[in-house]
Amino acid sequence: MRQAALKTAGEFSMQSTADKALERYQVLLSRALTSKTEDDAAWERVRNLIKVQWEITKGLTEAASAALRSGEPPVAEG
Repeated sequence: MRQAALKTAGEFSMQSTADKALERYQVLLSRALTSKTEDDAAWERVRNLIKVQWEITKGLTEAASAALRSGEPPVAEG
């Protein structure tokens, strides 16, 4: 019985409890970082798509503006 009591006391010692808490914290921290990284990557993709769409729209607007100013339709190169 004494051995069982010592074993139980060891399982709930400050060192054992702190080690278990740190292990759990590391698991949660790695999950949080993974989720954040995935979220950041998704936002980065969306931001890049918006940037590309903006550049396309800007180019079309500039071409239309130049065509209207010159009074002649633009000639396609190629």
